[in-house]
Amino acid sequence: MPLSLELNDTRVALACPVCSHTFVKKGSWLRTISRYKCDGCGAKVRIGYEEKLAIFESHLGNDPPVITQMQPANRPPRLIGWS
Repeated sequence: MPLSLELNDTRVALACPVCSHTFVKKGSWLRTISRYKCDGCGAKVRIGYEEKLAIFESHLGNDPPVITQMQPANRPPRLIGWS
């Protein structure tokens, strides 16, 4: 299932899996990134395609979107090291 182009200009709410810091970005940003650095705690977090799909689906539903954690609570965050 491809990521919807419908959300390219829509502001999407996300939450850091480490500190729960909330931030908002356009859907087009989310479509193109594979990792990001949290402005709240500085964690370097990887985001996979399945996680992006879940975020897009939550924002495309009829209910108001919920702030989406990047990782399920039962899985540790995938932190990455950047040099």
